[in-house]
Amino acid sequence: MPSKINKFRLLFVIILILQAYLITHRTAFDFEILFNFNKKNTGIERSIKDQSAIKIGNFLKKKKQNFYLDKEMIKEVTNEYNYTSRNIKFYHRLIEYTYPLKLDSKSKIIISDNKKYKKCKKIFNYKNKFIYDCK
Repeated sequence: MPSKINKFRLLFVIILILQAYLITHRTAFDFEILFNFNKKNTGIERSIKDQSAIKIGNFLKKKKQNFYLDKEMIKEVTNEYNYTSRNIKFYHRLIEYTYPLKLDSKSKIIISDNKKYKKCKKIFNYKNKFIYDCK
């Protein structure tokens, strides 16, 4: 009789391990985050895949100023019917990464994805994202 109980326990443990593997695989769980939990910003930097959001976020954190997006980008990311926008993920990751900095419509720091601001001074760029100071 004890052998049936041991077989049942072994089967239960195997099923439990397989389920844990399936869950971690489906949710793209990263074990590096778990193993490096004590390092600063490990979780957020490993989970945000968009490097432009991290680079621009680091620059904004150093300046410690609120920011705003240019009109076209704001219109694009706030359109509830436009789920395929390339800037939507950037916008969300930037907001998450730069917290407690905020979007401020009165801010003089503008983030844009084109080089059209002639009256403003370009203070940072990474790939196709530009930060302007419009004083």
